[in-house]
Amino acid sequence: ENLTIDGLDLTVCKDTFVGNSDVRGVSGGQRRRVTVGEMMQGQNPVACADEISTGLDAAVTYDIIHSIVAFAKAARTTRVVSLLQPGPETFSLFDEVILLAKGYVVYAGPIAEVVDYFDGLGYKQIATMDVADYLQLIPTPDGELLFDADSSPADSHYSSEELAEAFQKSAQYQRIVDDLDSPDPHSWQSKGKGDEETGG
Repeated sequence: ENLTIDGLDLTVCKDTFVGNSDVRGVSGGQRRRVTVGEMMQGQNPVACADEISTGLDAAVTYDIIHSIVAFAKAARTTRVVSLLQPGPETFSLFDEVILLAKGYVVYAGPIAEVVDYFDGLGYKQIATMDVADYLQLIPTPDGELLFDADSSPADSHYSSEELAEAFQKSAQYQRIVDDLDSPDPHSWQSKGKGDEETGG
């Protein structure tokens, strides 16, 4: 408990009511940290956080995501987090990224490989543009500004559906399929001897 409070920088308000419309409590940023702390409790192997940065400034968002990532790595769990326009410092905290466009998965894999992947499709990252902004621009109509037909297997800027089709033909997608088809060496639930004997 204390590790969670300290890790989320909530020590200064640990004895304060969270508050509601009638009772003044912690600040908006602290309230979001409390929510994250609740999510961290228990032994959940996977947890999802949807746009937890909404309404927070870049510094608070970075601190919260840093805590989530640190706790997840220490506990060897998985955290899936969606963010609205994350800053480059926050984005760099993650190991992998899933890029969605109009409901299609257009990339899922290591952040370290994502720029090279889209470069292979003809999308050139501008020197002054960080990776998060680069990825957000690609599936939009403005992604055409990054597209170089001379270095692409396609003649024109990809649509969201075409980006998804290209990803499904990629080596990274095949690695995901192979991992899903492989037997999982870990069991979330161990059977007792009696269960095996009775088939329960």
